[in-house]
Amino acid sequence: MTRFFILSLLCALLISPAVAQEGAEDQAVPEGQIEAADDTLSEADFNKRLELSKKMHEIWPIRPKIERALDRIAAQVPPQNRLEFKSAMRKAINFQSLEQGSIEAMADIFTVAELEAMIAFYGSKEGRSVSFKTDDYERALQPLLSKMLDKAVLDTKLGQ
Repeated sequence: MTRFFILSLLCALLISPAVAQEGAEDQAVPEGQIEAADDTLSEADFNKRLELSKKMHEIWPIRPKIERALDRIAAQVPPQNRLEFKSAMRKAINFQSLEQGSIEAMADIFTVAELEAMIAFYGSKEGRSVSFKTDDYERALQPLLSKMLDKAVLDTKLGQ
């Protein structure tokens, strides 16, 4: 596997709950439900977003998500190569830089209200449970999705 593919897969795994929302094209989102990013933020508002983003990362840190994603990817590597693969991937990932980049991205993308709602939800007992169970949910869907993707690739090759 190429490093680009693996890092792309890691990114996809990290944001999978958001991706699930994006895929619902047939579900109309009422106008005004999604607030667009604001490029004209005041410094005080951005600083508040950074503060909330840091708090969100205390609740929902990046490293455990990356580690779980690495475990899933490593499961596709021959058993005798798994430890070496995971070690090489850990060396390639600067966790501190990734965490800081994630904090800044959250502050850029999410509003104060959205970050406060995320903190309230993911900081709750139910929110922590949902976050923990998301991996199980994704694993449960993976065989079905893989089957559908395999069929789509085959259909495309056969011109159907």
